[in-house]
Amino acid sequence: NGGLIAVSYEARSSGVKRSDRGKEALAKCNTLSIVQVPVKRGKANLDLYRTASARIMKVVIDSIRSEVDLLTSHTNNINPTTNSLAASKGTTPAGNNVKIPVEIASIDEVYVDVTEACHTI
Repeated sequence: NGGLIAVSYEARSSGVKRSDRGKEALAKCNTLSIVQVPVKRGKANLDLYRTASARIMKVVIDSIRSEVDLLTSHTNNINPTTNSLAASKGTTPAGNNVKIPVEIASIDEVYVDVTEACHTI
C-alpha cells in the first residue's frame, strides 16, 4: 500500500492523485491497475525508467536536430553547457548560430524552444 508515483489521465478523472496511497486510489477508481516498480534499498528503483527516459530524450533531441539541419541546411551541435542545440551556420559570417534551448523538466517531460530556429527559416 505504497504511494503512487504516476497517475494516468483516466485515473485522475476519477479523483486519483499522485499523493494517494494504493488503497485510497482503488477506493476512488475501482478499475485502477496498480503496478509496483522495482524496489532497491527500500525505495522505488527508477533506474530502468531513467534509462528509458534518456533514450527517448535522445530520440527527441536528435529528431529536432535533423529537422533544423534539413530546414537550414547546416550542421547541428549540442552545447552541454547551456543544455541547448546549436545549428552552426557555416556559410554565415562571424559563425552565427541558431540555438534551440532544451529543458528536461522530468523523467517524461521536455520543453523545446524552437523560436529562434523558426525566425531563421
